[in-house]
Amino acid sequence: MTEKKVKGSLGDMNFVRSAVEAQILKTLEEDKFPIDKSMMNLKLFLGFTAIAFALVAQFYPRPWPETWVLTAVCVAGYSTFSSTMQWMLWFHDMDAAAMTKPQGKSKYGLLFRTDYKRFGEDMTVIMTTRDPKNRLADAHTVRATESIAKWFDAEGTFYPDQFNIFFRNQVLKKKID
Repeated sequence: MTEKKVKGSLGDMNFVRSAVEAQILKTLEEDKFPIDKSMMNLKLFLGFTAIAFALVAQFYPRPWPETWVLTAVCVAGYSTFSSTMQWMLWFHDMDAAAMTKPQGKSKYGLLFRTDYKRFGEDMTVIMTTRDPKNRLADAHTVRATESIAKWFDAEGTFYPDQFNIFFRNQVLKKKID
């Protein structure tokens, strides 16, 4: 399947990571992996709720001294919701590109993430279990490293078909215990 090519700057590490991570998600959906979007939806809910508290505090149509209690509640609400969302990003997601739902007898799904150093040439795609106790164990993790030059040309055009060959052969075909 030929896909639309994405073009950006290879010096922008966020562009490189986002192009690859978006393709990981597309490939998993094409290969009928059940994607678990519940954490994404929860983070969106937390973020929008935090923003709602900030908007109420900023634009409530009364002068300041009359609304100090409302402002205090909004600051507390904003802090709570945005801190909870940040905690989830740091400790639960582990910078995940995608998470799958459990399949078969497995109690846990899979977590996919990338490791790419700034201005580096090699990117590592990591597939591991969502089980927090075994997530870092080598028996429960597949790591595959490849040069981004195989997926991007010198002008920064991303070739998803080239990445899919690597991803399916080096990551998805491997089994984790």
